[in-house]
Amino acid sequence: YFELFQAGVTQLNVYDLRGQLVNILLDGPRSAGIHSVAWDGRSDRGVQMPSGVYVARLQSGNEQQMHQMLLLK
Repeated sequence: YFELFQAGVTQLNVYDLRGQLVNILLDGPRSAGIHSVAWDGRSDRGVQMPSGVYVARLQSGNEQQMHQMLLLK
């Protein structure tokens, strides 16, 4: 879950710990409010990623947040 305080173009990307892009979960306009996005643990090519730590980066307008995620199988 995440909350946007203003409507705008929003990007939500998943990276591995080496900083390489794993998957783009959102890339487009979103309204202000609470939103939910689920990552199925797959890369943008559909490959199941190994268990480990990943980073979710949310960017909307001038705001940016990063959170660590633990993927367990």
